[in-house]
Amino acid sequence: MFTTAQTFILYNLLALGCPLLCFLSERKQSKWGIYIAYGILLFFTVFRYDIGDDYVRYASMFDHAAARDFATLTVLDFLSEEPLVYVFSFLFQWSDYPFAWCMGVYAILTLFLYYKAFEYYKCHTIGTFLLCVTYVLFQAWDGVRQNLSIAVFFYCIRYIQERRFIPFLIGVVVGMLSHYSMFMVLPFYFLNRIKLLPVYVTLIVFGVFALAEVGILANALTKLVEHVPYYGQIYANTKYMQNGEGSYHSSTYILTMLFYMAVLYMSKREHSLYANILAVGAIIYAIAGGNFNIMRISWYFTPALMILIPKILNDAGSINEYNKTFVRYIFLFLVLMALFEGVYLYANFRNVIPYETIFADEFQHHVFRPRESGV
Repeated sequence: MFTTAQTFILYNLLALGCPLLCFLSERKQSKWGIYIAYGILLFFTVFRYDIGDDYVRYASMFDHAAARDFATLTVLDFLSEEPLVYVFSFLFQWSDYPFAWCMGVYAILTLFLYYKAFEYYKCHTIGTFLLCVTYVLFQAWDGVRQNLSIAVFFYCIRYIQERRFIPFLIGVVVGMLSHYSMFMVLPFYFLNRIKLLPVYVTLIVFGVFALAEVGILANALTKLVEHVPYYGQIYANTKYMQNGEGSYHSSTYILTMLFYMAVLYMSKREHSLYANILAVGAIIYAIAGGNFNIMRISWYFTPALMILIPKILNDAGSINEYNKTFVRYIFLFLVLMALFEGVYLYANFRNVIPYETIFADEFQHHVFRPRESGV
């Protein structure tokens, strides 16, 4: 097992080294550095073991599904676990560790979709940096099924921009094979029709944030959660339904909201689609506070900043504008690193520290680290 200090070094090397490889590769107009960067990310993602709060639950889910006979499956089985769970589990029934193979396949598909999206937007350098220092990579290690769906939606944002509804709809259906919550993104196909100045979008998000800070949202949150489709039924009376009032004033919550608003304010009107998607995620995150059940819905939308931030930087035309943007990026970099170091690492976000691989003895004996009880 890696020590805590070794894990900190590893994660910082991933966050800084992979973007550097992409940057050097792009300067030489080559793809080899990009391939190596994604290969490194893929290695530490595929071969991780017991990383993430839900890892042990997924291990049990995949092993249980692999032990089933396809002929015995019922509609209720597909309502509790999505089709891809059974597809991948049946593929690896021959293995003594079906869950490890399933985790690897989910990891490959998820990172491949992010690679294809960053390739489309030509932003591998900043994209890989943001993938590491935001919650996205660690959450992909934790919420395996939903985060494959999140990657599908991230990839399908291009179809919203191009106003190609059929490919977008196909993407939603494919995403639902991994996590049924994907259906909730369908109405947001029409976000491309909303063209607001960045300052107005920022003010809307700030207004919701202000309501949360003065306590108005806390009383309405519990009733709202109970009526959220899918989550409300599945996670009722669990730790995920806790009211988020205590988190509205936490430094993590406030810093994250300020970061979202800063990115929105720096955007331009021609980036309205990506700003709108990020704003939806920021608003849901603002409402959620510490309520994990609501907050995870926002995770479909907040990765849009991995498209929006590169576009802000690429728009720098004049020297003055470039200098202004450069200063803003220093600010964003410092905030991101503060979140990365202080929350995702120091506070052990979603149980990602210390890092462990499948080559450890714990994997061979199915030994998992202790966790709090709950779903």
